[in-house]
Amino acid sequence: MRLTIPAFEVDEDDGFKNDLLGRKEFGESLKNIALRSDDELVIGLDGAWGEGKTTFIKMWMGLLKQDDIPHH
Repeated sequence: MRLTIPAFEVDEDDGFKNDLLGRKEFGESLKNIALRSDDELVIGLDGAWGEGKTTFIKMWMGLLKQDDIPHH
């Protein structure tokens, strides 16, 4: 028997809509740091494989889009 976990889907318009791990607060804090900075920023996320770095970035980009904040 083989078990598979369905892929997690991030809502592009509301990135933290399905946030089961409570990461929205961290995303909001990171957004506020970026908005208050007078200089351009480089932000790095450190974590082991499979800890959700890419998923967090996708969710955070949805938050930025929702707030009409330019990002790339």
